[in-house]
Amino acid sequence: MLRSISEMLVGTAARSSELLDQTAQAHLASFVSSRRVSTGGYRGRAASADTYYTAFALQSLRALCFTSDDATVDWLHSIRESPGLDLVHTASLVVALSIASPMIARDERGALALSIEAFRTADGGYANDRGLKRTTAYDAFLAVTALDALGSKICRPDEILRAIRALSTGDGGFANDMSTTPALTTSTAAACVLNVRFAGKPPPGSLQWLLARLTSTGGFAAWQEAPGPDLLSTATAAFALRVAGADLRPVAARLAAFVETHWHESGGFFGSTADMTPDCEYAFYGLLALGSLVENGGVA
Repeated sequence: MLRSISEMLVGTAARSSELLDQTAQAHLASFVSSRRVSTGGYRGRAASADTYYTAFALQSLRALCFTSDDATVDWLHSIRESPGLDLVHTASLVVALSIASPMIARDERGALALSIEAFRTADGGYANDRGLKRTTAYDAFLAVTALDALGSKICRPDEILRAIRALSTGDGGFANDMSTTPALTTSTAAACVLNVRFAGKPPPGSLQWLLARLTSTGGFAAWQEAPGPDLLSTATAAFALRVAGADLRPVAARLAAFVETHWHESGGFFGSTADMTPDCEYAFYGLLALGSLVENGGVA
């Protein structure tokens, strides 16, 4: 049974070092560091720092064995007092604090865990806004990852799994929410990892559904009829398959080549050929995708 999603994410990304030489690792770390804002925190595509991108930046730097700075710790604590944070930014704040300031985060873990539990839904899962009735696969994954980062006990995991299973599309895939018709690679990957986390095994048919999204060009597509693969879908699918114990060795070389085509000259990664702007989020997904391949036997 999976002990901690947050540890598994960073640990898997760290294994990318077996495929990247020191020059490549330093180039990627330099890209991530270049996104740091002088007042603390890391930015996305806007000029100001954002907890969402800061969490990805710090996870990337941790995976690459680079450290963050005191200004970022101070900034994160100042953001914690901001009213109206949604689950995405609250969970990102928790994950970032657990990396940048682990001792402080440990002392405050009760209050931080309560800030995540405030987004619990009536069906037992989690949603991005407070007081909603239905979970989404993405928000449940974020919430559990944040709680795992704190080392907190997960309350009523059976309810989380029941809420996730309600999102099954009946063919092995999972929609992100009750209003979404198609199964998505990201939400199926989230459902797979959460089931391994709490039940010790993936949902029936989910691994086959994910593998069916692997395209001839090397990456995973976001849904069955998607026009092509992208890095987000590839990283999340590869990670979920690795967590579930699937053997990716037969396709590892093809996947690694796909990830490499999404490496920007700046040192970062971008999401797809339709949007070739690199950022801290895709820096982490690049590392996660590569590390997932190493965990499954490497790319010889």
